[in-house]
Amino acid sequence: MPITVHPTPYAQYIADEICFGDSVRFIDNTSIDSANINGWYWDFGMENISTDTSTVQYPYYEYSEEGIYQSQFIVTNEYGCSDTAHQPVTVHQLPTASFVLDNSCRGDATYFYDNTDTVGFVGEISQWHWDFGIDNIRTDTSDVQNPEFVFMNEGSHDVTLIVTDEYGCGDSVSNTIITNPIPIAAFSLEKDYENMQGRFNITNESEQYNEYEWNFGTIPYHFDQEFSVDDENPVIVYEDDGIYDIQLIVWNEYNCPDTVIVTDSLLFKGLFIPTAFSPNNPYESVRVFKPSGINLIEYEIQIYGVRGNLIWQSQELDSDGSPTETWDGTYQGTPLPEGVYVWKVRALFKDGSSWQGKSVGSKELSSGERYGTVTLIR
Repeated sequence: MPITVHPTPYAQYIADEICFGDSVRFIDNTSIDSANINGWYWDFGMENISTDTSTVQYPYYEYSEEGIYQSQFIVTNEYGCSDTAHQPVTVHQLPTASFVLDNSCRGDATYFYDNTDTVGFVGEISQWHWDFGIDNIRTDTSDVQNPEFVFMNEGSHDVTLIVTDEYGCGDSVSNTIITNPIPIAAFSLEKDYENMQGRFNITNESEQYNEYEWNFGTIPYHFDQEFSVDDENPVIVYEDDGIYDIQLIVWNEYNCPDTVIVTDSLLFKGLFIPTAFSPNNPYESVRVFKPSGINLIEYEIQIYGVRGNLIWQSQELDSDGSPTETWDGTYQGTPLPEGVYVWKVRALFKDGSSWQGKSVGSKELSSGERYGTVTLIR
């Protein structure tokens, strides 16, 4: 009796990795020879579940839990010959999207931090997409993990985070955040307060605040009399020339800050012309006529006799901009008689301002010169 040996199919199939909640599509990829396949049996690998099977050629199946399942595929041809294939099917757990943020204040950067839960059978997060909920503005999104965003209007905003892991599994979360109002930092300065150079009377003129902090820069300073850094309206005294930065930071009840900085320069300047001197006085300090000053860049003084003749002059300044030369009450080595002598001064400070010192009446020469008198006492 002749014996017929029929061909056996070679079972093969494709089942991609999926994310939990999606359905796996099982694709029959069986190799056939000359016999037609007329039977398919799928077992999707769910233990203790009798309904995890199918007899269609290309089934879909949605797993009820994430994990790795051992699926089985049996094909049978028209002669009853069959083959079996096995393949693991991976169902990835979804990440749980979450985020936190710092305090949100109008006009300041609000910092957002991805807090997505990837514990368990979850892949590493590879993509982030933020939508900060500003209508009709295309730039209110970000694709970085921990972005910052400036809300220009106070009030509520719906912020959404979408995360996707390395397997393409994703999740989203939307939270309503509140952007708080900010205070208004402001202050005024009264320079050279009560005619004292370097002394500043500072008045806090801020609005809608309940805390404040002063910063007076790097130039040495001290507080005037009973004032301190805790005072809302302090009086301070700077001790040296330079560029000063006075900064005021204020906070409101929502801990939202505002800052204002005033930058200016300070130059101690002055010129003092003695009104009298006495060459024969026992006190050395009053024996000569010596102007004193600071931070002068140009200086010229001339003294005239009773007949209008020039008897002494000087232009010398030291590195601090202070006059260096003195007049001893003589002219060409001869002591002059006791009396009143007229001086004329032209002086310019390092900041470009001219000396506005003594004058007789309201008269000022067109060149910016000032003049006055000194008494020589014998």
